[in-house]
Amino acid sequence: MTRPTPRLAMVVALLWAGCGWVGHVHADFVLTSPAGLNPGDQFRFVFVTPEVTTATSSSIVDYDNFVQTQAGGATYNGQTIPWLVIGSTPTVNAIDHIG
Repeated sequence: MTRPTPRLAMVVALLWAGCGWVGHVHADFVLTSPAGLNPGDQFRFVFVTPEVTTATSSSIVDYDNFVQTQAGGATYNGQTIPWLVIGSTPTVNAIDHIG
């Protein structure tokens, strides 16, 4: 049985920076690991974009590019993070896109 693929209604991503929720991410914003993790623990950074875009494209790459621009070059461990949209298109499911 296949899952229905909902259309992307709004590009949404959430940013958790360990110390709380953050509004707009700036190029000089340095993300840090959340407190209480052990070596090798995995976590994700997610954020809510300060702007929205229309959900007219069927290409997930368009929404990835939008989120990447909205992130404004935030860094972690000295490297710019490659952001992915948490969203779906007719051919891509959000859960599969972010892994």
